[in-house]
Amino acid sequence: MFKKASILRKLILPLVLVFLVGIVALTFFIAYTTKKNTVKNAVMTGIATIDQYKSLRGYYTAHVISKIKSQTDLKVNFDHHEKTLLDSLRQLH
Repeated sequence: MFKKASILRKLILPLVLVFLVGIVALTFFIAYTTKKNTVKNAVMTGIATIDQYKSLRGYYTAHVISKIKSQTDLKVNFDHHEKTLLDSLRQLH
């Protein structure tokens, strides 16, 4: 009976402890990696959104405002009044 308990203490108990330590370490590693990847993806998505806004503003300024200004007497301004065309910055807000 003591030999079985001795084998249990010498072999199985250390394996279980190593397994539990591995599980805890893996849990912390996965949490850290997930957080790091989430922040990285959020930054990349934000940069992509800003680039899309820049492209939209550039297109609006080059193709819409320039044509309207050449064919009418409207002025481009950020403040909307009569005979005033909103600039691209206000269009997005």
